[in-house]
Amino acid sequence: MEMLNAWLDRHHHFPQHLRRRIRRHLRVHWRQAVKVGEDAVILRELTRELRGDAAFFILPEEVRKNAMFLNLHSSAMATLVDLLKQLSAESHETIVSKGDPGTAMYLIIDGAAHVTEGSLWMPDEFASFFAHPEHSQEVTRLLA
Repeated sequence: MEMLNAWLDRHHHFPQHLRRRIRRHLRVHWRQAVKVGEDAVILRELTRELRGDAAFFILPEEVRKNAMFLNLHSSAMATLVDLLKQLSAESHETIVSKGDPGTAMYLIIDGAAHVTEGSLWMPDEFASFFAHPEHSQEVTRLLA
């Protein structure tokens, strides 16, 4: 935190609300980075089977149950432990904008996001379910 405070002191022109947001973000990020770093180091030393079994308990339930990862083998799930990092965003904060390079994928664990352009992705089995007219009200409830 000393390094952050020194950096913020050099940039004293930052508004107070921005300074708070930066502190809050880095507090969460650094805490998560230490945890993820430890997890990744230990997992690399385990056998493939042990890595997969341990990853099940390390990854948040929201990730394990995400439709994109439902059929992913446990050893592949262990790879996610190295890749995932937790981020927080404030209300009305832009996470990604049109034209940004596609360098990340975001999973919303808590809260909601508003998509202004583009389309929402969902697995084919869910898309075919919601394509039927009798499920149109369900789509409204899920996406509203």
